[in-house]
Amino acid sequence: MAEKMIRLTAMTPEMYHSYYREYENDPDLYLDKDKYTAYTYSKEKVDQYIQRLVDLKRIPLAIMAGDEIVGEIIIKNIEEHKCATMGLSLKNARYKDQGIGTQAERLAIQYVFRELDIPTLYADSIQPNTRSQHVLEKVGFTLTHEDKDFKYYRIDRDMNIELKKMETDDEIKGKAYVHWKSWHEAYPGLVDQGYLDAMTLEKCEKMAYSWPDNLIVAKDNGRVIGFVGYGDRGDEAPNTGEIFALYVLAEYYGKGVAQQLMKAGLQQLTNYPQVCLWVLKENKRAIRFYEKCGFVPTGEELISSNIGAAEIRMVLKCES
Repeated sequence: MAEKMIRLTAMTPEMYHSYYREYENDPDLYLDKDKYTAYTYSKEKVDQYIQRLVDLKRIPLAIMAGDEIVGEIIIKNIEEHKCATMGLSLKNARYKDQGIGTQAERLAIQYVFRELDIPTLYADSIQPNTRSQHVLEKVGFTLTHEDKDFKYYRIDRDMNIELKKMETDDEIKGKAYVHWKSWHEAYPGLVDQGYLDAMTLEKCEKMAYSWPDNLIVAKDNGRVIGFVGYGDRGDEAPNTGEIFALYVLAEYYGKGVAQQLMKAGLQQLTNYPQVCLWVLKENKRAIRFYEKCGFVPTGEELISSNIGAAEIRMVLKCES
């Protein structure tokens, strides 16, 4: 049987009422088949369902075959620029085994990755629904775990990391966002909370515009997701380059972005026999990362009254 060519479009309230007038719920979606009951259209119930979608900030998409609505996709649990969850249902059993679910899920994946700029998409399936599991795996989802009732899946957008000197207005604002977000992701409990509260996005933007030089940003599909700042302190620390700052959004931890940024920063400091940096004494994650990059603690320590925390100095001896 030839596959129907389908597309996705926003589901309006009028479309929902039209869809559910012909909807038949699927017994395969019930864990307990004894609880299955045939669906009966009710304007009030559909209106309540639509309002719930609005209240929960879910995105409903109609699966269209020509001018006919044959199913719906719901994008839910949306965390901006981080992750979301996808659910799919077809209008009735007549639309199974026609490739509609496969096409719709592929289109939904691209919509989430490209239009919503969300890099991770989740889905799940009840254990008995092997058809759904087959489609999820066919379009690229990977099984992450399961329990007695459900199987849970995940798909990640391929990263397209670009490293470049910070130049454009968007890059400066993106750098500021990463600076602000990283402080609030990594430093609670490590620095004075009052100082952290005062580290606003506006303050970070002001700093980004005031010191735009010697900065390299990491961009994933055009979005700034990390940066490194480098240079030296002149006579204060002669013959020593310095990594002044290196931040990556938490959603990119463990994906090699920080390593790429460190390498890029060090490449700008090859004329120095050594490179140093300062790191919060209690930031054990960062210290482990810097040690993997070859930095070692010098024993020097600085108490910063502004942030209410101690920093230690680390040094990397460069090969001659």
